Amino acid sequence: LAIALLGGWMTGWRSGHVLPAVALVGLLVYDLLRGQGMLAWSPLSYSPAAGARFYGIGNEYGGALLGATLVAASGLLSRRDRAPWWERPIAGLFLAGVVALVGCPIWGANFGIALGCAVGFGLFALYLWQSRPAGQHMVAVAALAIAFAAGAISVGVLIQGAEASHIGRWLAGLRSGGWAAAGDVIARKLAMNWWLVRVSLWTEAAAAGLGVLVAALLARPGSLVAGLKDRPWLGPAVAAGVAGAATSFLLNDSGIIAAALALVYVAGALGYVALAGSPVKVDADGEV
Repeated sequence: LAIALLGGWMTGWRSGHVLPAVALVGLLVYDLLRGQGMLAWSPLSYSPAAGARFYGIGNEYGGALLGATLVAASGLLSRRDRAPWWERPIAGLFLAGVVALVGCPIWGANFGIALGCAVGFGLFALYLWQSRPAGQHMVAVAALAIAFAAGAISVGVLIQGAEASHIGRWLAGLRSGGWAAAGDVIARKLAMNWWLVRVSLWTEAAAAGLGVLVAALLARPGSLVAGLKDRPWLGPAVAAGVAGAATSFLLNDSGIIAAALALVYVAGALGYVALAGSPVKVDADGEV
């Protein structure tokens, strides 16, 4: 809250949602590169309660990193009326670096979140060069995102061995037990995710985030329309966040947690803009 108030004050209450996202991304990237010391002791992870995770980034902070990175990128790119051309490739390279960081067992060790980030960041990267990406572009980006995330995992497995991550262990089980063993793992993860959907409070958070997005899409209040015109990269960030959240939900055994935290950031940013957006001007024809 203090960081959000500081960010709002620094930007004339135009972009109070950006600084908390930038701060979270910076802290998580720093901690992953330094050995995950802060993540291991965070109350928003498994380690303090059960010692269930001793490495990498869990689905909780993985989802938050997905949403916060998109909000941070959209806020930094939208700080001027027209972003310089060189900011776009830098943004694309940073997004690719985050995917590699999350997916590689040396640092992030989370294959499902890496794929979620790859899909979400890949869609956002499309908007960096395409005002209206076509369907074939999205399919190509999805394929490249999966290949990129799989490559990051493979590099880590080669360096640290199969036991360095869950996906490495799954591949080792596939070699030893065949597709039946792999199917058991998939069924167990699906059952775990469905159980969490039914009992976790994060389901309510995800429903609230989706509710905000659906209401904004259907109602299209004038302040939101004006705010999105004033922040041209926020719309692509929201679309990319929803795609990344959906992918994370489908590919993680606690995917509802990752999806909810990703949606909290993109829906929160959209709500902030709608409530504190630019003044609305309507012409004689009713156009905003």
